[in-house]
Amino acid sequence: MKISRRDFIQLSSAGLITLSCPFTGLAFNRPSQKKYLFLIELAGGNDGINTLIPMAQFNEIKKMRPNSFIDENLFKKTFYSNTNQEIAFNPYLKDLVTLQNQGNLIPILGLGVKDSHSSLSHFHQIKTWEKGSSVHSNQGWISQVHEHYKFNHKGPLGTVLGSNEHGVLNGQENKSLVINQLQSFLKFQKQIKKMPHQHSDPKFRELNKFIADLDLSFDNLSDLNNVNFSEDRFSQDIKTALSLISNKKNHIPVFKIKIGGFDTHKELLTRHKTLMTDLNNGIKSLVDGLKALDIFQDSLIMTYSEFGRRAYENNSNGNDHGTSGVQFLIGGALRGNKVFGEYPDITKWDKRKNIEVGLDFRKIYASILNDFLKVDLLDTPGSLGDKYYLLKEYYDPNYSLS
Repeated sequence: MKISRRDFIQLSSAGLITLSCPFTGLAFNRPSQKKYLFLIELAGGNDGINTLIPMAQFNEIKKMRPNSFIDENLFKKTFYSNTNQEIAFNPYLKDLVTLQNQGNLIPILGLGVKDSHSSLSHFHQIKTWEKGSSVHSNQGWISQVHEHYKFNHKGPLGTVLGSNEHGVLNGQENKSLVINQLQSFLKFQKQIKKMPHQHSDPKFRELNKFIADLDLSFDNLSDLNNVNFSEDRFSQDIKTALSLISNKKNHIPVFKIKIGGFDTHKELLTRHKTLMTDLNNGIKSLVDGLKALDIFQDSLIMTYSEFGRRAYENNSNGNDHGTSGVQFLIGGALRGNKVFGEYPDITKWDKRKNIEVGLDFRKIYASILNDFLKVDLLDTPGSLGDKYYLLKEYYDPNYSLS
């Protein structure tokens, strides 16, 4: 079967396969130790207050969201921040509670975009998180890092699952793979393998070869036999990621996985229960799989969302776009039952009626680079603009992953 450039572009736009060019063969892994970074996007703007609940402010929560607060009798596990704030886990995050008990999970409180360019637009704000900057360029923050740290690596820099967008991997100095529908991609790969190697466009020829050579055979997954996967899309994307990793011929250091549905303008309580359940089950499968593959110690998982949501409910028993939120860091090398940040006062709002952000997201990026990926942060900003996460002076040992 012959596939023309036009056919390939149509398949790319459908989200079956997308790769950025040129192919430089670079990624951030050290020769002695392979690292795996998982960035899980909670798309739509996750409600932080019903994810990690500040118990000292629970009476205020009940007043501000009388139809969408969680019954306090359901709370089974609380922890304390660095200033002794008692925080309860959402009751449907039971496996994340276990990870926190084991010292493998760090809750992040009051996290958001802490600058004058912060926006409540989905489109603008997810770009800010994924570019690592409020001044948007064509590069995702992973690609920006890659521009400065060119470690020798063959194969794709990263894989995006559950989305057609490169996001954090967007840029011209990396290879990245987008698999939106796995079975469709596998059929497409078979077609690519049948194509003649000659083509007038060298970039198109190299792209074809890359796809054809990618080993996606999932027949021998004995290491993952005891890992349970739910039937929801997120858990199935987790399964695909683990399948790629389990094939020893592939080292893909970065995975971006999207789970949608967090734009809870309506019926927060009902919808959020399903979202928290799916998030919990997917992360449990991912952690179990990483342990089965004996790479949990070399893996780090971070959740992120374009923004949090407002403290008070709207007329549809939901809540609208906000600012400050909560997120999680999970990894086998994390130790010490740490908590990053503090819960803001949910009764104190800015002029747009949003909870104040206490911790800028770029601080966490700096910790990931310095402590997990072990890269040398830069002494001078040069032309980085607000990409502070690349600077030594922006790294804060209070948010150390070590």
